[in-house]
Amino acid sequence: MKKKVFVLAAVLSGFFLGCTGGDPTEPLNGSDSSVLVDGRDGNVYRTVNMAGLKWMAENLRYYNMDKVLGCSLDPSSEESRIPKCYLEDCKSYGYFYANLKNVCPEGWRLPTRDDYARLLAETSAGGYQELFASTGWNAPVSLDGDTILFATSSVMDLFVNGEEEALLFGLSRNGNVLNAEMEYGSGNVDDAFVRCVEGTSITRKGLPPSEAIAGTYTDTRNGITYKTVTLKDQVWMAQNLDYEVEGAVCGNKSGVIGFGGPYVAVYDTCEIGREYSWSMAQQVCPEGWRVPSVADVEKLISTVGGSIGAAPLLTTGFPNSDDYYNVYDFSAIATEYEVSKYWTLSLAAHFWTSDSLNSEKAYRWTLDWYDASIEPVYSNEYQEVVEYAQSEPEIETKQNYYPVRCMKD
Repeated sequence: MKKKVFVLAAVLSGFFLGCTGGDPTEPLNGSDSSVLVDGRDGNVYRTVNMAGLKWMAENLRYYNMDKVLGCSLDPSSEESRIPKCYLEDCKSYGYFYANLKNVCPEGWRLPTRDDYARLLAETSAGGYQELFASTGWNAPVSLDGDTILFATSSVMDLFVNGEEEALLFGLSRNGNVLNAEMEYGSGNVDDAFVRCVEGTSITRKGLPPSEAIAGTYTDTRNGITYKTVTLKDQVWMAQNLDYEVEGAVCGNKSGVIGFGGPYVAVYDTCEIGREYSWSMAQQVCPEGWRVPSVADVEKLISTVGGSIGAAPLLTTGFPNSDDYYNVYDFSAIATEYEVSKYWTLSLAAHFWTSDSLNSEKAYRWTLDWYDASIEPVYSNEYQEVVEYAQSEPEIETKQNYYPVRCMKD
């Protein structure tokens, strides 16, 4: 069963519902458009420059018996709600591939998960219209509830039943809302189309890990010594704060699961610091240290090369991934925390900031499986819990409990 790990949504207004197609020799109507001729079979593809890369604006139609698995079904069929095409029309609408190795033309490659994340980030300001417009990325759009998948070169560093999980990019529609999301599934891409990008992967422009300076700090209030890390001109605690105040949470949960799920490690919450409400958090850092502001966190994210793909660099990671995870020794640990007896939020490391949105809501910053983000914690985030539990009151978000990472004044 596929699980969603990255979700974005946009509102559609009058987009064409159907497969990619049309005259493949006709360039897109934009200054950043051109065509690609595949030297292997002579197929011609429209291309478009977006998110710092040149993308195919059509699904790959390269035919090789060793690679091709098949293509899709008729969009007019009542049995299939995904707008796909008959087998005999595969040359117009693209193939699925059982083997993705060297499937792209020379000089082109499969997109990574981060390539797709940048594509979505760039098109978000315009409601993703460029992503779905025929003059843009020219994405096919599924009918309500179904998902069209695209292959990536990335896999999820999570092993379930001994299998490495493939990451896929999915597009779907629910009424007038379009979903664009990263998914992972059964380790294969048997039902995914291919869009290739030109050139090599984008090089991340972050602080070299060798320039991160490790240190320690001892809190004179209770004698606890914390690891620290200096990233440019910011000095951060590299451990969650563990200072006891009335109401702080420690040890009352079933456990904290590190990134990678229960296949990695389960910690007692007391071992990795305490969690505080927002008002508590503003008072707990030692003298000379503070809870970071939104601006402080934005600077940290910029230092490591931007929000996309930042989370693994700052978190304890998955098995056999030591060369990529936690390269700055920031050592964030994902906490599994409950908001009611019926519900537990997804794995992610959340921390308070010092910024308040209003009397009830404040900003937290988050490291999920892949990205870093800053967002206000809205009470309606838990509405599903409230409706399901009936007796559970709606949670005031400043009363949520998150860890604190102090930084030096």
